[in-house]
Amino acid sequence: MEHELHYIGIDTAKEKLDVDVLRPDGRHRTKKFANTTKGHDELVSWLKGHKIDHAHICIEATGTYMEPVAECLYDAGYIVSVINPALGKAFAQSEGLRNKTDTVDARMLAEFCRQKRPAAWEAPHPLERALRALVVRHQALTDMHTQELNRTETAREVQRPS
Repeated sequence: MEHELHYIGIDTAKEKLDVDVLRPDGRHRTKKFANTTKGHDELVSWLKGHKIDHAHICIEATGTYMEPVAECLYDAGYIVSVINPALGKAFAQSEGLRNKTDTVDARMLAEFCRQKRPAAWEAPHPLERALRALVVRHQALTDMHTQELNRTETAREVQRPS
């Protein structure tokens, strides 16, 4: 038996995910999850628990807030599209959506996904992800080192006799 495709919109924020599932019968199901590794795993379990094995998921490109959940869903076998927020905004305006809430944004993304069927996003290879994390950490350590050098210089200037 072939499963029908569900369209899912996810509005990502620092601490939470608003999820809207547009079912094949046109009805919506919504739920919120923490934007944490545990929350991402709960989202996948929730989808699988509702027999949503085939889905096209749209998420706006919000950088660090969306990457982990997009990678988790991609790794779980879902089609994930990461769209430019300007596209989402233009689509919402064309649909006459004026209220800007996280729930409305998630629903708009699900509808955008159904109507526009944007290209699938491909998660970076795990080695690339690891390398990226190392580069980010290296930059943070370099910045901290520079800050400490500046503090040392400031402390020396304060200690010099006038």
